[in-house]
Amino acid sequence: FPLLLRPPAAGGQPFAGVLSLADQVLRERFVVRGDKTQPPYRNIRFVPGQFFREADAAAQLHLADGAWAGPADLRRALQEFNMTLQLYAAQNWWPGVADLCLNMSRALGLPSNANVYITPPGRPTSLVPHNDFTCNFMVQLSGKKRWRLWKIPDFWLPVDQRFILGRDQAEPVTVEELGPPHMDVTLQPGDVLYVPRGMFHATSTDTATAADGPSMHLTTQAAAMYDRGTSFTWKSALGADDKFPHELFLPAWQQALSQLAVTEPRLRESLPLQAHAVDGRETARALLHAAVDQLLDHTQFYADTLRHLKRLTLLNQQELVQRKQNATVVGANASGPESARGTTRSPASSESSNTSNNNTKT
Repeated sequence: FPLLLRPPAAGGQPFAGVLSLADQVLRERFVVRGDKTQPPYRNIRFVPGQFFREADAAAQLHLADGAWAGPADLRRALQEFNMTLQLYAAQNWWPGVADLCLNMSRALGLPSNANVYITPPGRPTSLVPHNDFTCNFMVQLSGKKRWRLWKIPDFWLPVDQRFILGRDQAEPVTVEELGPPHMDVTLQPGDVLYVPRGMFHATSTDTATAADGPSMHLTTQAAAMYDRGTSFTWKSALGADDKFPHELFLPAWQQALSQLAVTEPRLRESLPLQAHAVDGRETARALLHAAVDQLLDHTQFYADTLRHLKRLTLLNQQELVQRKQNATVVGANASGPESARGTTRSPASSESSNTSNNNTKT
């Protein structure tokens, strides 16, 4: 279930040093064209409220350099066109975000990354209702954003695209279809909202005024669905995930059957001559149950799987440490964001190694 965390009234803003809209984000250039996992590593989307209108939104801006969006372009998108800005994999160039992701990954034992979302005040729709592959912690950095959440059992805990709705023009989801929300809350700076995997959500800034300024939040992910080789789900761990093939399962399953055949004569028996006319499901059921016990108790499958998943998480944490160190060193030696061009600190040059599912949009 979702969870809302608010800081104590006298505790100040716990995320004040993570990222600044005026001093950091709105001073950078971002890559508009390309794919976020392939050079030149696109790291920004202009969102007009619906995922499938992204191309139209970018065209409306008439960017001076069609491949890049600079500070003036970002301000026009927010102030003139009322668009939401989505910035991919922000841990790759801002040390405060890398530090936050690293702490989350260490605490939860899962890979973590963060996207930034910036929406002008007064928007009735920031993003339409949809659900995601990842468990997300929404960290409100500035401004206000309203969140409405729905738990629909048939789409809970998605493991493939059939469980995901709301991103495709052919499969829209409306607030009316979803009914009364499970939670309706407006986040303010310092608030954190946990949105579980598969929970439908819609966002807006209709409760914010011009005095509140744009809303900026981090979607910080605990990535159960992970692009680098597997997913942290039982379906994948047991070898049944096409997108995340588990290379450890099939050899271990074959080993278990071979071992069991030494002590279980039924595995060595021939199939009935009229196998197509004989119901052998009970025999197959008993042998499969015995094979599963053999797999778990007498092979290294489970231990190897845990080591594999732990290695992926540690590699993610190591990358976050390196990103944080690189960005911190560059920031210390540079006079400002513009002098950091050509380094890992700049979104325009950072290799956007997005560690969450490519379909994640929040």
